[in-house]
Amino acid sequence: MAAQVKHRAAICEDDANSLAYIDQLLNRAFAASQLSMSFDAYDKPERLLAAIERGTHYDVLFLDIDMPRLNGIELTKRLRNSGLHTAVVFISNKEEMVFQTFDVQPLYFLRKSHFLEGLPHLVQAVTRELRDSRKTLVTIEELHSSNIYSFDVQQLMVIEAMGKQCLFTTTTGATKIQCRLGALAERLAPYGFVQCHRSFLVNCRFIFSIGKDSLTLDNRSMIPIGRSHREAVKTAFMAVMNRQNVLHNTDSSERNC
Repeated sequence: MAAQVKHRAAICEDDANSLAYIDQLLNRAFAASQLSMSFDAYDKPERLLAAIERGTHYDVLFLDIDMPRLNGIELTKRLRNSGLHTAVVFISNKEEMVFQTFDVQPLYFLRKSHFLEGLPHLVQAVTRELRDSRKTLVTIEELHSSNIYSFDVQQLMVIEAMGKQCLFTTTTGATKIQCRLGALAERLAPYGFVQCHRSFLVNCRFIFSIGKDSLTLDNRSMIPIGRSHREAVKTAFMAVMNRQNVLHNTDSSERNC
C-alpha cells in the first residue's frame, strides 16, 4: 500500500482569537477527512511571506483579507507575481471584496460568519484540488528537522547534491533541503527521474537533448553526464518519451470516438 501523501498548509490571520479558532477547526475537519494535512499558523502576513521566500513550501494557504500593512489579496499577488501558484482560500467577512479576489484566482472564499456551515464544502474543494489527477506529489522529510516539503513531480526539473544539502529546482523556483541524493534516486525513478551524475538527478520530461558528456534541459541549462550513467540516462529518457507517446495517442483516439 502506498504511503499517504502529507500536505502542508499555512493559516494567516492577524486576530489572535480568530487565528486560534480557525486553526482548531481546520485541524479537526481535515483530521476527519481522507486528506493528511498539517498546519502552520501566522499572525502577520509578513512572517508568512518571509517563510515562503526562505523556501518553506505550502500546498494551500488560508488567508484573512483585512490585515494591516499587507492584506491577503496583496500577499497573494506578490506570490503569483513571483511564479508561485499555490492554492489560496480566503476566510473573511469582507464580502464586498470577493470580486477583487478574482484577479488572483483563489480556490475558495469562505465567510467567517458562515465558517462552520461552509467548512465541509471547503474541505471537499481543497481535497479535489490537491488530489487532481494531473498532480503527482512527492514529499521530502528533511534530515535532522521536522520540516516536510512536497513537490509536484510534473514541475520538478532537477535535483543537485550540494554537500549535505540538495537543491530542488522546479519550474517556479529552487529550494535547498538537507537530504541524500542516493535515497531520492530510488524513490523518484518510477516518476521518470534518472541519476545522470553523482551530483545530479534529472526529470526526463525536461530533457531537451543528450550529448556525450552532458544533457540540455528545456530551459537550456546544461547538466553533466557521468560516464557510468550515460546508458541509463538514454534508456530512462526513451522510456519516458515512449510512455508519453502512448498516452498522447490514447487521448487522441478517445477524442475521435
